[in-house]
Amino acid sequence: MGGFGYPIIGNPEQVADKMIEWIEDGHMDGFNIFPLYPPSQYEDFIDLVVPILQERGYHKEEYGDGTMRERLLGGGPYPEENHIANSFDIS
Repeated sequence: MGGFGYPIIGNPEQVADKMIEWIEDGHMDGFNIFPLYPPSQYEDFIDLVVPILQERGYHKEEYGDGTMRERLLGGGPYPEENHIANSFDIS
């Protein structure tokens, strides 16, 4: 995979190994995936690399209930009524 940083090139095990190495060395706590040839490389990453990361305990196998907003910020799935986002007409 490549993108705006240091590309990782290799088979699925090599990609997972390098990602884990960076995590364990304290260089990374998360990744943004920018494949050179989307969308097929997204699918390859999900189908081939993510299972390896899951097996090794470096990627979730399940997600909790609720939206990302609820999990990160607490509260409900939508902004409060007085939130600036509610002032935009998106219909």
